[in-house]
Amino acid sequence: MPLYSAYGLTRCYCDDLIDSAAQVANRKVVSDNPCVCIRRRSMDSRILMLCKSRLFRFWPFHKQGPFPLFARCNRRASVPVALAVLCCCATGSVLSSADKAQGTSFSAVLEGKEADIVQAVEDVVRDTVIHGTYVYDREKTLGGADEEKSSKVFGEWGGGGKVYYKVAHDALAPRNFKGSEDQGAITVRFILKSESPERFRIQIDAVFVETERRAVHPSEGLVESSEFKEIAERLKGIQLQEQKDADSKERIDAQIAAKEEMLRRRQEEVTKLADAESSALDLVKRVQDLRHKIEMRVGPDGARVRSAPFQAAATLETLKQSTDVVVLILTPYWFGIETNDGHHGWIRKEEVVPLP
Repeated sequence: MPLYSAYGLTRCYCDDLIDSAAQVANRKVVSDNPCVCIRRRSMDSRILMLCKSRLFRFWPFHKQGPFPLFARCNRRASVPVALAVLCCCATGSVLSSADKAQGTSFSAVLEGKEADIVQAVEDVVRDTVIHGTYVYDREKTLGGADEEKSSKVFGEWGGGGKVYYKVAHDALAPRNFKGSEDQGAITVRFILKSESPERFRIQIDAVFVETERRAVHPSEGLVESSEFKEIAERLKGIQLQEQKDADSKERIDAQIAAKEEMLRRRQEEVTKLADAESSALDLVKRVQDLRHKIEMRVGPDGARVRSAPFQAAATLETLKQSTDVVVLILTPYWFGIETNDGHHGWIRKEEVVPLP
């Protein structure tokens, strides 16, 4: 297959080089033009185009140059060299294209405690689902994602804050990524920065990188917004649960305080009752003491109730032994008494004895 230099150089033959490149590409060459056409535009086509480029038309490779034997050897050794050069170029292009394909990042504000926001973000990063995309119409979710510590797609982040990555491998033409038509990996990056003690800004980026061609497809925005929606819902749930816990704790504390107040009042009532019982006992004792002082009992010889505290006074009635009387008046020799039936009179002091 002849090649002609664009600068009028002598015809050279690179059949071995082209055949080797075609075998590597595993594609059918359908054109004799220097810009080789291949059925599928892929990495393999770049190999063939490089093999027919001006790089391999340099004069040492020319069959009729000054060193024909050297040219034949170089033509055969050029295949691995071409592959190595192309791989380096392809690697650089993948990394640079990933950075360029990010586009405008999704950014929003989250308000709340730092621990709650970090927990919500980490829960979403670890939930194994890429939100906002899917593969099959009958299944509107894409699972199988894993948390990863770093990402070659985005490169190393040096802007501060907390950085998280969620990656789903072997996704086949996922929805909501621009031009995704092959199998590859979805990478979602979360960057959380603090703006104030309870105000945080989160940045979310999502890209799809094809496994074979390493082409980078940025998200159309739905993946980032869906991931943020999930984070916001998780944060709201955490905050509501904390509020419920706080309300429950407040109710429990109020119930405990009410029970303690009730116990205190009961203790006070018990104390008051004990004091009242003690006072009642004291009162009973005092009554008994008073009774012993004001009540007397007729002695074994009986007693005559007289109308006046004189021996010559008239006898009103005679009291039998052990009859109790109430002493109303005390004199050195006589007691003014009242009987159980309400009669009043006087009896001699020696005729009565104290109650037992």
